[in-house]
Amino acid sequence: MSSHTSSDTAVDIEVFLKKTEVEKVITEIESGFKEKGGRPVYSDIYKTEKDETGKERTYEYVDYVQEGGGVLGIALIGYTYVLERLGFRFLKLAGTSAGAINTLLMAAVQPENYPGKKYQYQSEMILHEMLAFDLWKLVDGHWFAKWLIKIFIRKSSTYSRLNFFIRYCLIGAILYGLTLGMLRLYQFDFITNFIKGSFYYFPLCIAGAIALLILSIQWILEIIKAKKRDNNDNRNQHDNNTIPSAVNKPATTLHKILWVLVFFLAVPFLLHLVFYYGIKKGLIGNRTDDQMDIVRTVFHISGGFAMLGLVLILTAVIYFKGRFSRAGFGINLGNEFLKWMQEILRKNNTDTTKKLVDVMNKRLNPGDLQLRPDPKRKETTTAINEPFFSMMASDITMRTKAELPLEASNYWIDPGAVNPAEYVRASMSIPIFFSPHKVQVPQTVQDNSEVFRQKASAIDKKNNLSKEVWLVDGGVLSNFPINIFHNPKIEIARMPTFGVKLEDEKHISSDDEYIPAKTTLGTFLGNIFSTIRFYYDKDVLKRNKIYEKCIAHIDVEEINWLNFGMIEETKIKLFNCGAEAAKTFLLGGKYYVDGKLHDTTKVGPNDPIGEAFKNGFNWEKFKQFRKDAIEADMKTK
Repeated sequence: MSSHTSSDTAVDIEVFLKKTEVEKVITEIESGFKEKGGRPVYSDIYKTEKDETGKERTYEYVDYVQEGGGVLGIALIGYTYVLERLGFRFLKLAGTSAGAINTLLMAAVQPENYPGKKYQYQSEMILHEMLAFDLWKLVDGHWFAKWLIKIFIRKSSTYSRLNFFIRYCLIGAILYGLTLGMLRLYQFDFITNFIKGSFYYFPLCIAGAIALLILSIQWILEIIKAKKRDNNDNRNQHDNNTIPSAVNKPATTLHKILWVLVFFLAVPFLLHLVFYYGIKKGLIGNRTDDQMDIVRTVFHISGGFAMLGLVLILTAVIYFKGRFSRAGFGINLGNEFLKWMQEILRKNNTDTTKKLVDVMNKRLNPGDLQLRPDPKRKETTTAINEPFFSMMASDITMRTKAELPLEASNYWIDPGAVNPAEYVRASMSIPIFFSPHKVQVPQTVQDNSEVFRQKASAIDKKNNLSKEVWLVDGGVLSNFPINIFHNPKIEIARMPTFGVKLEDEKHISSDDEYIPAKTTLGTFLGNIFSTIRFYYDKDVLKRNKIYEKCIAHIDVEEINWLNFGMIEETKIKLFNCGAEAAKTFLLGGKYYVDGKLHDTTKVGPNDPIGEAFKNGFNWEKFKQFRKDAIEADMKTK
């Protein structure tokens, strides 16, 4: 029996759910429905059948898109569970990274494959798999890398000690070498002879010191002026509701001359003062040989430890750089994750794309789905067409987005035989943290692939061998593919596409003082990457604002998305966050986006969309606003 199967006996979903606040949240939502006069209609595709108690119940069907976010995906399960309990069922599924994991499992798991559990909902089975598996096993890199990741995530005392050790080695080694060099120069009276032989040395050093003094005074005065300016700007901001801007003055010629004097004259002069008076006169002076033996011993031992530590650090860097490169620049191989997904799919008899498609086709096209009439609607079918599920990955070899399994034929010779675990393994390959998912693409596939015809270089096209393609986290290009099921040819939608995002940014208070950000090279490069990463999804929402009303936002402020060793309390907290987001989405209320607080009940003037959705998602209004947007878009073309 596999370790995965044996761990099933230790999973008790009922106990976990009782520890959460989900029942309270569901009760509050149902009370909110009663205040509205009953549960609103949320989709025109539905099915009526008897539940486990024999009571007839109506289930409404929606498409579903989930955002990526590492281990924060447990919050997505909480959100999904509430929707399922309230009678929602899911048609087409899509997601990236953590959202792709939930997408695959929602598509694959089936109640009959969990004997003795009596699971009714997809989210229950996904929660079962999440709780039955030690997520820390996914960190499957070198033991030393695993240790570093663990202390970094937990920010324990070990992290502080390691940080101190690295700083000690770097600074200590520099000071040790610099001190030895300066002492050697003093031993041969090089500095003394140089100073005595250069009548202009001291005047120049004094000039450098004066330059340093002038710059220091000017710096202090600039700080005083900046504080006064900020105070004035803040008053203007409160009065005129404007944002102050930073004033940057270009460096003058005088400034440049002063800095040259400081660098070439003041710095050597200060170093001379430190070493001559601090070390030669102060530390060494006229001490006895016994005292100097103690000083030398302490000096060489502490310096030796710093140098040894530096050698160890450099050795580790060189060694792991080689491993890192061979692994495709990933700390963890991702093999354990792939095995985990493969085991779940095997247990559910969905371990090939064809098997999974057949299971979903049977689930989504049973023949008894119904469509509520709408006199404006032309489409009357309830048939759901492929692709039933989609997972986003980034093809960094061909430099394009890969939507799997829709585009699987660009990489595999027989897409139907591919284990879907490979799709999600590609989608969750967080750069640096996990190695890319590597696919050997045969020449026959390359010859028939539109991606290879468009993206391959001249050298690639002459290569008759298999090409290795690297697939990484889909979040690099599209972390939230909310528009994936949007079809502008259909004017009146049959069902909405519900989306759910994870908001882990620190909350920004309205009283927080505006401080212009200081841009460093790191933040500059990070901002470029973030712009590329979020541009596509944000541009879609900018051009289709009505889709924003289909999105729930789960507030998971500052919970580490790489905390694979999270304790049960954190999992419960995440699950509760997802449940609360479902309540806000259905009834309206407060939520966070990018750390900023929003309130659906506070609607500005001339905002018909905001007015229509201030008390939660409104299906009838959504259909109308969506139709108006499509018609307006057609007129502009």
